Amino acid sequence: MPGFCICLIHLLLPAAASCAESSITVQTDVPGISASSNLYGIFVEDWCHQVEGGIYAEMIRNRNFDDTKSAKEVLVAGFVMRIQESEKVESGKPLEVPGWKLVTGNPKGGEWAIDESRPLNGNNPRSLRLTFNDVSGGTGVYNEGHCNNVQGIAVTKGGEYRFSCFARSDSPGAGLTASIQAPDGRIIASEPIRSLSKDWRKYELALVSSESMTGARLFIAPNKAGTYFLDMVSLFPKYTWKDRSNGLRKDLMEMVAALKPSFVRFPGGCFVEGLELENAWHWKDTLGPVEERPGHWNIWGWRYSGGMGYFEYLQMCEDLGAEPLHVINDGISHLTKDGVQQDGVYRYQPMEKMDVLVQDALDSIEYANGPVDSIWGAKRAAAGHPQPFNLRYIEVGNENFGPEYAERSSMFHDAIKSKYPQITVIMDTWGPKNFPKNRVPDMLDIHRFTTPHQFALNYSQFDDYDRKGPKVYFGEWCVELELPNKESLESGLYEGVFLTGLEKNSDHVRMMSYAPFMNNLGWQNRKPNMLGFDLDHVYGAPIYWLQKMYSENRIETLLKFTVNSPEYKPARLGTIGVGTQDTEAEFKDILVTDSSGVIFNGNTASAGEWNQEGKKAKSPGSANRGLITLGGEGGVAFLTKAEFKSDHTISMKARKLSGKNGFLVYFNTYFNSKNFWQIGGDGNKSSKIVGEGFSAQEIKKLTLEDNRWYDLKIEVRGDAINCSIDGILVSQTCYKPLQSLYVSAGRKDSTGEIVFKVINPSPTAQLTRLRMPAANLESSGEATVLTSNNPNDKNSLEKPNHVVPKTAVVRDITPDFQYEFPAYSATVLKLKEKKPR
Repeated sequence: MPGFCICLIHLLLPAAASCAESSITVQTDVPGISASSNLYGIFVEDWCHQVEGGIYAEMIRNRNFDDTKSAKEVLVAGFVMRIQESEKVESGKPLEVPGWKLVTGNPKGGEWAIDESRPLNGNNPRSLRLTFNDVSGGTGVYNEGHCNNVQGIAVTKGGEYRFSCFARSDSPGAGLTASIQAPDGRIIASEPIRSLSKDWRKYELALVSSESMTGARLFIAPNKAGTYFLDMVSLFPKYTWKDRSNGLRKDLMEMVAALKPSFVRFPGGCFVEGLELENAWHWKDTLGPVEERPGHWNIWGWRYSGGMGYFEYLQMCEDLGAEPLHVINDGISHLTKDGVQQDGVYRYQPMEKMDVLVQDALDSIEYANGPVDSIWGAKRAAAGHPQPFNLRYIEVGNENFGPEYAERSSMFHDAIKSKYPQITVIMDTWGPKNFPKNRVPDMLDIHRFTTPHQFALNYSQFDDYDRKGPKVYFGEWCVELELPNKESLESGLYEGVFLTGLEKNSDHVRMMSYAPFMNNLGWQNRKPNMLGFDLDHVYGAPIYWLQKMYSENRIETLLKFTVNSPEYKPARLGTIGVGTQDTEAEFKDILVTDSSGVIFNGNTASAGEWNQEGKKAKSPGSANRGLITLGGEGGVAFLTKAEFKSDHTISMKARKLSGKNGFLVYFNTYFNSKNFWQIGGDGNKSSKIVGEGFSAQEIKKLTLEDNRWYDLKIEVRGDAINCSIDGILVSQTCYKPLQSLYVSAGRKDSTGEIVFKVINPSPTAQLTRLRMPAANLESSGEATVLTSNNPNDKNSLEKPNHVVPKTAVVRDITPDFQYEFPAYSATVLKLKEKKPR
């Protein structure tokens, strides 16, 4: 009785013990298939300030003063984002210039304004006008840098920083002093600009810091009363990564380079689309002198300067030894993609103007690859790179679909393939089969953000995938949904399970990149991220170290293998709740019971015992004395703060008042993912259980009547979910079990090694018999292991190396030997094959 054995052993032995031996058998004498050499890549998008305030080494926020006012709040894809719009400041209100502060010695010592009278150039229409009546008491302006939780910039003792600005003044003898100051005003670096011209002129200085400090600031002070104009105020560390001018932040790029990425996808993501068409990525706007790059409003809520433009991206790829994967704008805005209408209009580039975007795509290839006597190849050469960058991958749009995408993407496909048949054209899709069929793409970009449970189930997703279909690029993926302890070892291991599944199918899944990749913790938009950083520190989450382990030990030939390991059931964590979508409804008499009796009573619960969710709802609803009223346009839910870990029953009464659909009832789930029973869904037509990790279920037809109370019941019994209405069972399913070991195996032909990559996400160590009947092995090998005693452990700025891999020698290796994979672990095991005589 295996079930009895498992239960009893947990009572008698520590968690590291295992009841039954697992096994992995590899057929080393059967010819393998070639694995992808380009599987491990990265995705860089100016999301979470990955670029501005991230890898782009500019230390000054809003250097050209075009980011002048936060004017519009929009709701896109479930996120509230502030989209900056430049507007004139209303009369009587103090001027706010993001990133900058004005300091005067007395209340009437000076004033500032955004000036458009004499712009630096046509792409840079605004400057900062400063009028000072006196210069006493530390008068001037200072910049607060890019980090929101720590105002300022980070400098090191002896570090040199390159200051530059464009400035002018009509005041005779006017000059400026640029300094780096401590928050208390102490000067730790200072250099003067002795005399300003009446016309715009660029000034450059070298500032050498006398101290190391986080939270310093760049201060610009006048030498006398008068009027001054500033634009393009910049501060760069002298030593950027690879010592490039207009370059990249060294510590961040060293962490990126350590991953040994094969390619870099850039610049997005939703960034490519823009919230609306005018906010979209246009690579030509990012070429030339930085002061002539117009920039644009980033969909994620700040202004993208264009400083890290198309050329800098291609240069970064070359410095990394990675291939560029350029994502081009396809004429579909983000508002359109998500089916959100603004002013009743969908935001598409009109078909009669699509030829402009198609030509832009062709020109981007010529810029990267064209000869120096071509139009765009000459521009690349003029930027300092006559040799081609050898761009081979173009992706058409981001997360687009539907007939509009099919029509537009086919134009790009045909034009690119006609002129550049060697280019791999990547199309968007949300699943392996959901892509435009009017053209056969070279590769599909699939994205997935889901639960740990579902990622474990997706380990085998591509095992039976049609190898005759388009190749696969998994461009964005991470454990994101509702895991309370994101960036933990646990979440990294389940991401690792999915990554292991991609690798064992990398004959067809040719490329992958994790997203989101980096996160400026002072402007945190979203977790998890691979890399977290602030002004001067960076750490890698466990998934960073796991991908690094895998990338450093790439399998070149995939071998056939079989795995036997015990089923593993994660602990249930979750809550219960009620919700609606585009529907008004009422709920009452909410009870949760288990074998001991009532464990939650909605009639006696206070409003504070519920969490309200649903940012899209215009009528958020209320909870009052046991009656919950939800409704209006959008979706809204009330979820209890209580957790129910054992078997239990949820019961309630509900009635629909009006609207398109019916009720949503949330129930106890693995990993706190918000699975729910949908009653009267799909336009009040069906009953089904919605979520991740379930076995197939029959979707029942069901229509709710308005103003009728229904008795709803959900019974949670182990992995089984049974749902009843008025005592009649209408929907049921169960969770699919997980396994303890997830494996990829193959040869690294260049080193003569057999490589195992094994994830054990369970709390039990797995003593495993490794069988390679036909192998001739050296007696010792090497194991690199990422693990910790607590699956909730994670890394941080304060403890960047809390969860990192460790490498050890493995001895007494034979073609049939035992190895124990620790609980909560990812392992790369390398076994050396003897050379034949």
